[in-house]
Amino acid sequence: MNWDPYFLFQEVSNFNQHEFEMLCHMIDEECPNIPQKPKLTFFVKQNFLMIQLASAIHEAPISEFNSVLSHFQQVSYPCNIVHIQVSMNSDMEEEFISAIPDLALVISSIKGNKIQRFPLIVECAFSQPHQKVFEKVTMLIAARPEVLMVVIVLINESPHYQSPFKKSLAWKTFANHQDSLDLTDFTSLCDVDSGDVDVGKDFMVPIVIAGHTWCCISSVDYYVWLKHTPNTGDEGSSPSDWSVHGELPRNKNLDHFDRLLNKGLEMIWLDIIWFCQEIAICHNLPADYSCLEQSICLPPSWDHFRSALVNVREIATHTHFMHWYKDSFRGKKQCTTEPNIKPGNSGDQEVEPICKCTIGG
Repeated sequence: MNWDPYFLFQEVSNFNQHEFEMLCHMIDEECPNIPQKPKLTFFVKQNFLMIQLASAIHEAPISEFNSVLSHFQQVSYPCNIVHIQVSMNSDMEEEFISAIPDLALVISSIKGNKIQRFPLIVECAFSQPHQKVFEKVTMLIAARPEVLMVVIVLINESPHYQSPFKKSLAWKTFANHQDSLDLTDFTSLCDVDSGDVDVGKDFMVPIVIAGHTWCCISSVDYYVWLKHTPNTGDEGSSPSDWSVHGELPRNKNLDHFDRLLNKGLEMIWLDIIWFCQEIAICHNLPADYSCLEQSICLPPSWDHFRSALVNVREIATHTHFMHWYKDSFRGKKQCTTEPNIKPGNSGDQEVEPICKCTIGG
């Protein structure tokens, strides 16, 4: 396996169950203090492993959905019967897949035999192959029939980020710096003034500094899927009543997405009521369900999503810069140049060096 340090996602083929268990043990037991633990998804039959590291762009939609789902925890419910949790670290160990959803709503029984239900799963992918994301979700749905709603967010980057080439304009520019730049100083060098960014659409504007593209979000695809059960609709309903694909920045089907999201939340709320009643009846427990009679309806929050993307693209840009700068210059003696930049010069073109020796920051 060849790991590219500038990429946050990696696929590994021919990776068996024993190797997966050893990797999990190493991460949990032998490296407990690593600052950023990878999220692993293992397809058992395929001997296929996906490794994903957290990033600001990947985490932004997850944080937004976390805020949305917090409504479930804010509403009163019979805590003597169930516990409701919004989790980013719930292991789902199934027969054919081992995975940790990016976000899950977890309903756990408090009385009697321990039962965990996962009525909602949220997955987010940033610049990684879409096929395996859908395959992961499909396998989790098959393994967990109580899943009532799945939300998938695919953040697309074009072109994919690459670190500056040696002797490129960006390399020569920052090789002359005695130290790295903080977030404010680095983003202030952007070719486009972030103060002019229109939150409604300009999360797509590439961030270009010293002729190099450090981040470029091209589009965001949203998918919602609801489980069609005999109790959730009539036989004549169409597929669009149970799934939809929305897209930013074209604002495609966003109203439809909101309607299905609220429909799914209502299905989940009814499922929680049923779950509480089953446990209460089984164990002859008193329970007050009046607090569960209020429905949950969420207002559209697309402005929050757009704002989150505008914010994190600059954070991701600075993260890219810091990783590259440390790898390229820290503690190394470099032969650098003071480039003669002419109007119109951009990109990673080579500049004839006027060499002088300096120590990177």
